[in-house]
Amino acid sequence: MNSIFWVSVGLILVFALNLLTIVARSALRQAILARLLQFKDSMGAKVERSLNVINLMPRPYAGLNLWQSIFRFLFAGLLFLVIYWGDSGIQLPIVLGILILAAVVIASVEWVIERRVANDPELWVIRLTLYIQVLSWIIYPLVVVNLWLSKDTSLDHDASNTVTEDEL
Repeated sequence: MNSIFWVSVGLILVFALNLLTIVARSALRQAILARLLQFKDSMGAKVERSLNVINLMPRPYAGLNLWQSIFRFLFAGLLFLVIYWGDSGIQLPIVLGILILAAVVIASVEWVIERRVANDPELWVIRLTLYIQVLSWIIYPLVVVNLWLSKDTSLDHDASNTVTEDEL
């Protein structure tokens, strides 16, 4: 197989991971704890794992934000490679125009996905808890540095105790 094939596969994979990260990040941002707790009876252990992730906030959210930036950077680099592969004779302004067009299309797709996730963010948090945990674990050292630099040192807190009786 030639190299352009593998770069294209990488481009698709990075794009898919970026979209999945958008879903997870949007769900974490929009999930309401009281509604998440409503699923505890029917989904038990899955909701407990999701609550554990939410109890670690803002670390998972910061990690997903960092991953989103990494995936976007990789996507732009791989797209540049695909467009500008070898001596294709394409002028740099055309390449930049294609990259800008791709950015607009990706931003539109991300916006639509965020709006779709807003319909049921708690279910998306439950579905993507393992994904969030894995990405957070991989990038944990950088997240700690970012949180320290932003002076956000909030550590574990029990989010289930922050729900009022009226919310239930």
